[in-house]
Amino acid sequence: MAKFFNVDSNTTTGRFKVGDVESGAMMTLHFKTMPYSNNKYNFTEPEATRLYTIPYLLSACLTPFLGVVVDRVGRRVIFMLCASILFTCAYTRSMFVPSCDHCYWEMGPLLLSGVGYAIYATVIWGSIPYTVPPSAVGPVFGMCTAIQNIGQGIAPIIYGPIPDHTQDKMFGWFWVDSFFV
Repeated sequence: MAKFFNVDSNTTTGRFKVGDVESGAMMTLHFKTMPYSNNKYNFTEPEATRLYTIPYLLSACLTPFLGVVVDRVGRRVIFMLCASILFTCAYTRSMFVPSCDHCYWEMGPLLLSGVGYAIYATVIWGSIPYTVPPSAVGPVFGMCTAIQNIGQGIAPIIYGPIPDHTQDKMFGWFWVDSFFV
């Protein structure tokens, strides 16, 4: 067990310790930025980390405003469909972004992903009180959070080895992005 949380691998730089991770989102961000910084775009770790905070910052800024829009308009299913389409477009576009040295082609998919995540978070969390009885709202929020954290913990374990086991490393990123589509 200790070896699992304290490893060196060619997809990270240095040691990774579970104490360094504050949440599943940070773990996902760590696993997502490190390979890109080393292989696909030749960014340093700080540059890649700044680049990959774009979706989260965009989502944090848009979510309150989208909450007002969704509450006024309704049509949560349509908004959820739009979020899914934005995610699919973002990862499909990311699949075909060429590798290059310090280029910012990945910003387009990251912006799409940020808007998609803002819509998704606004709609999915706001839908829980509409779909369950009032006495079950708290436990359902807890269960949804647990399921989301399980997914964020398992996904890097699944997609992390894909580039390492692909003969052409750049083609490995194609398969990582197709995993998300």
